Parts: sequence; structure tokens; C-alpha cells
Amino acid sequence: MFGRKKQNEAGQTEPQTKPQDRRIHLSLPRPSGAAIKQSLHAAGFRHGSYSAGMTAIVLAILIVVNMLVGLLPTSTRMLDLTSNSLFEIGDTTKTAMEELSEDVTLTIVSQPDSLDTRIQRLVDEYASLSSHISVETVDPVLHPAEAQELGAEDGTVVVSCEATGESRNILFSEIITHTYSMYSYEAVEDSFDGEGQLTAAIVSVSAPTDHVIYTTEGHGEQSLGSSIQDAIDKANLSTDTVNLVVDGGIPEDCDLLVINAPQKDLDATETQAIKDYMAKGGNVIILLAQTENDQPNLNALLAAYGMQRQNGYIADAERYYSNGYDIFPEIYTGTSITADMTSDSLILLYNAVGMLETDPTVENVTLSTVMQTSTNGYLVTNEGQTQGQYLLGAIAQQEVTAESGETTETTDETSNDAAADETTEETTEETETQTATMCVLPASLIDDSIIGQFSNLSNQDLFMNAVTANFDDVSNISIPAKSLSTSYNLITGAGAWGMLFIAIIPLGVLGVGLAHWLRRRRRV
Repeated sequence: MFGRKKQNEAGQTEPQTKPQDRRIHLSLPRPSGAAIKQSLHAAGFRHGSYSAGMTAIVLAILIVVNMLVGLLPTSTRMLDLTSNSLFEIGDTTKTAMEELSEDVTLTIVSQPDSLDTRIQRLVDEYASLSSHISVETVDPVLHPAEAQELGAEDGTVVVSCEATGESRNILFSEIITHTYSMYSYEAVEDSFDGEGQLTAAIVSVSAPTDHVIYTTEGHGEQSLGSSIQDAIDKANLSTDTVNLVVDGGIPEDCDLLVINAPQKDLDATETQAIKDYMAKGGNVIILLAQTENDQPNLNALLAAYGMQRQNGYIADAERYYSNGYDIFPEIYTGTSITADMTSDSLILLYNAVGMLETDPTVENVTLSTVMQTSTNGYLVTNEGQTQGQYLLGAIAQQEVTAESGETTETTDETSNDAAADETTEETTEETETQTATMCVLPASLIDDSIIGQFSNLSNQDLFMNAVTANFDDVSNISIPAKSLSTSYNLITGAGAWGMLFIAIIPLGVLGVGLAHWLRRRRRV
């Protein structure tokens, strides 16, 4: 425990000495007040203070700017760099949002982790378009009662208007559609229909309508394609079918009658029912298609309104696509259904039925051309070809006078006895002038194979204009979905441009870099 004492050579014990203190004591001069004051005025200190102050000011400015930018609408502070401009809002939507007069709420029902940022951003874009639009978010896991009250499942956008009491649910799967890939054997994203779905829903809940479109059946008619049916739904219009013979005529609530590509002839009673319907201000759209059956009653109906149907195929030697029977017709922009089109608008038709203008037998009818061939059009039959200019689409407008009776009550107070007062009813007849329309178009105008394949065509717009032109409170808000398929940049030919981008520019960049490197090496 204790160390032994050290002895010397004589055997005597040496006294212990204290260990040397090995600490180093530095003696630094204490700076004087004058020295401290002089150091504060030194150039290095002033430069450091200036840098620190400027850094603090810049950081403060950045924080304020960031806060102000965060208050800007999404459309201003975020750029749409997507290949198909997914978040670019079209003029149709902008006009509809400017005319919005009721408050509409867009409620996103989704878990935060599963919410697609594209849908969130598009909804925020709508909120920046109108002060009448507000956005809310509900997590169905944290707030199941709110989701149940909205009647929405996870992955839904609920569009509601408190003033009208109307609401509409849009599933995420309706906004981002999928298709099955034959290459990967899995579902892949196909299209983004956000603008079309949201705009249609906002308009429908803020200004609900009850218009009904009836399509005829019983003559081999074609059903409306999926693209057209979707456009009609977006326009907030209801559809139903009617058999004019079985159902006893045209229903009273029919606002528009559509006869789509009948393969058999109409009965005489059916054509008379259509005439009577138009005499009351009704509206009819007839889509003509080629058929092997004779249709004398239908042809007589068209002739009564100034359109003489031609038996045969229509070709055009001047305005055609792949062959003379695939036609780009001339469009007249002076009608109610083509007013928003230009000379650059394209419509593609095939196997079209041609017509010639004739004198109508129905009174007060005016015929307007919608589409026609060039002067190099041909009517092709088994007997030969007849050159001429043929109608491919026309509108017959009939001015009709409808009588409306108004009943009023009058009280005879000639007697002082109140019980003797007599009340009589008087009916006054008032006349009102209306315009009935019969629009005749080719059936191939709304063929899904054309509408789905060529996105730059105006086929669907023209048909929807013809539909919505019959209603004062309905506008054509048919907005096509945007494709999500991958697009590639291809150099179709090498040539000079190919040499420029493949060889000259890369070699030039390498040469400049090598020269710069050698110059720095020589300096060293």
C-alpha cells in the first residue's frame, strides 16, 4: 500500500522530495481598453461584421419572399412542365368559372399517403380561378363520420353546392383512367380527365338542369359511343330510349330526339309524329348512315324540310384523307353549331351520305349548310359517278307558333252582399313564336374509332354543339381527356441535323474542355 523508502549506498534512508510541478504557466499580457477599441475598428473586424449583417438581411428577405410566394395561387407559383400540359386550364373552363355565381366546395376524401399529387394540384388550380370555389380535405381514416356524411369512399373528389343542395362524387379512377397493357400484362395509366370531370361537375351542381335526350330504337339504330355518351353526361344532360311505335309516340318530357344511323325505314306514323313534334317547337338530330334497305319514309321526311337524300357513296377528289371516301368536308362557320370553329378546324367523315338542297314542303322552314364537299365531290353508284357539290350536314329551322292559355279569376262585386259576389274564370290565349330545328349529320361524325384515334379533330365538338344549341341553359363543356402515354422525341432522318447533334456538338464540347485542361496544366 505504501512504497518503500529509498536507501543510499551507506544504508541511510534518503529523505523524500516532492514531485516536480510539470505544469507550464503562460504569462499573457492583458489587453488594455485602448487595444480592444483599436481592434474593433480594425478593417478585418469591420469586414466580418458587414458580411454577417448582410447575410442576416438576405436571409430575412428570403424568408419574407418565401412567405409571400406561398400566398400566391398555385397557377402563378408553379409552372406546368408536364409533356401534355396536365394542369393547363382551357378557355372553356375559365369561362365557366367566371360565370359561376354559387359557392362550390371541392372536398378531397383521401388518405394523405395515397393522395395523387396531380389531383391535388389540379384542384388547387380551380380554387385560384374563382372566389366561389373552396377546397377541403378529409382523411377517411381519421374522420370516418365526415366521409360517411359525404357519401364518399377513399379516393374521391366530392363537388357540392350548398345553395342548390346538389353534389357529385368523382372517383380518382375516373380522373386517372387505366388500360390493360398487352406488353407488361398489367394496368397502366392511360389518360388524365381531371379538367373534364371537375368542370362538368362544378357546372352541374351549381346550375342543375332536367333536360332529357331520347334516342330512338326499333330501326337497327346504333347506340351512342362511349366518347359521346361521356360528353353528354358532362353537359349535365339525361338520356333515355324510346320506341315511337311501342311507346305511342314521342314522350312529353323529350327535349331532343336523336335518330342515330337507322338501318330500317321509319313507319309513316313515326314520321308524322316527328312532324307534329317539331310543329310544337321540338328539336331533332338525324345521323345518316349507309344502308342496303330502302328508306322512302325517312327520305320523304328529309325532303319535307329541304334536304333531298342521294343514294350512293360520296367521295371527294380534292379534300380526302387516305382515299376519296374519307373526306375532310368544308365547314360553314355561319351556323349556330359552327360559330366557334375556324377554317383550320378539321372534321373527318367516311362513307358519308350526301344530300342536295330542295324546296321544303313544310312552311316557314329555312335551310342552312353545315358541311359540304368541294366542287370536286362525286356521288358514286353502281351506274357511275356524278360530279358535284353535295351537302354532308345541314340544319332546317322551322318557325312555329305555339299557343299558351292563361287562366285568371275575376270577382263580380256589384252587390253589397259579400255572399252574392261571383267569381268567374277567364282564359286568355297568348301566342309565342318558337324555332324548331332538324339537324342532319353523317353517322360517322361520332364514330368512336375516329374520335378516339384523332385528337385534333372537331367531330365531337360539332356534335355536342348541335346538342347543346337546343338549350339556353346548357353549354358545350365537353373537354377531352389528356393522354398519359409516354411520348418520345425521334430524329426521323440523320442528315446534317443528325451530324450536328450526334457528332459536331459533343466533339466541340470535348475539345473546349481538353484545351482548358491543357492550359491549366501549363500554368502549373
